[in-house]
Amino acid sequence: MSTPRQSWSQKFRTQWQPYAELLSYLRPYRRRFFLGVGMGVLYALLNGSIPLIVKYVGDKVFPGGADQEAVRAAAVSDAGGRIDGVLLACLLVPVVMILRGFFSYLNAYAMSWVSLRVLNDIRSKLFASIVAQSMAFFDQARTGRLMSRVMNDTKVAQSTLSQLSVNLFKQPIALVTGIAAVLYIDWKFSLITLVLFPLCIIPVAVYGRKVRKAGKAEEQLAGEMNVILQETFSGIRVIKSFAREKLMTGLFENATLRQFRNSLRVKKSTEITTPLVEVVAAVGVGLALFYVYAAQLSAAKFLALMAGIFLLYEPVKALSRIHLQLQKCLAATTSIFELMRLPRTVTE
Repeated sequence: MSTPRQSWSQKFRTQWQPYAELLSYLRPYRRRFFLGVGMGVLYALLNGSIPLIVKYVGDKVFPGGADQEAVRAAAVSDAGGRIDGVLLACLLVPVVMILRGFFSYLNAYAMSWVSLRVLNDIRSKLFASIVAQSMAFFDQARTGRLMSRVMNDTKVAQSTLSQLSVNLFKQPIALVTGIAAVLYIDWKFSLITLVLFPLCIIPVAVYGRKVRKAGKAEEQLAGEMNVILQETFSGIRVIKSFAREKLMTGLFENATLRQFRNSLRVKKSTEITTPLVEVVAAVGVGLALFYVYAAQLSAAKFLALMAGIFLLYEPVKALSRIHLQLQKCLAATTSIFELMRLPRTVTE
């Protein structure tokens, strides 16, 4: 029984080792990173509190489901300063949205700053490790592939790190707080609409494998195109001397066609998750509307619950893409760190 367990653990470490190495580059910028995380947490908490705020404002503006004329009459005749309470309640919504947008901006800016600095560090270290190799390495390596590793693979790793660092902490907290808010308002309504959310995991799991395979092929094809470009431009005199222009043009067109087909597969597998999530959300909204009719919910509670359900859409969509982003990043980071760890055949 020990051998399968060891093989599984080795497989797990091998799969997550590139991500661990990528995260190690965050250490010099951990203060800015945790600042961004903190701003994301504040954004998520405010985002989750919006349904409660909408319900509070709705109760102030629509007490007991009364019509607007009754509300105005009550507001004018109430000696307790009902007008002031309504105005303060109405101002609460824009204030919360301004703070929410401010925290979201700081979160995205801090995480983008960190990921771009990490990109510079990885590119510099990768370039230094390539230059330090012996001449035997350069005799066997193809310049176009090395260029693709330094420019394309590092860019994929940086883009994924930026998206993950923005969403990995912010969106789960926003999802949990939003679910807690709608459950607090009306747990029956929430269960009806949220019971379909686990269905989103199915397309993510199915298409995640396809993205991983296609993402690895995409990086390889990009390297082939760089090889053709480098060999063509550096050896243009030889190509023209032997009239090989059509041959090189055909090779490049074939490479671009394969890149097109593979990139299209990646795009289809990535984008199909969004409409599937939208379909699930639409079914949930339909069930929720039927429940509103059957339970005769008040206008304030209905608006709060619908606001909460729609605010949950963005975290669910972002989290459904994280697995796909991780799979696409795996091929790029693996090739980068394998090249960095490549031993030198000759010590100068």
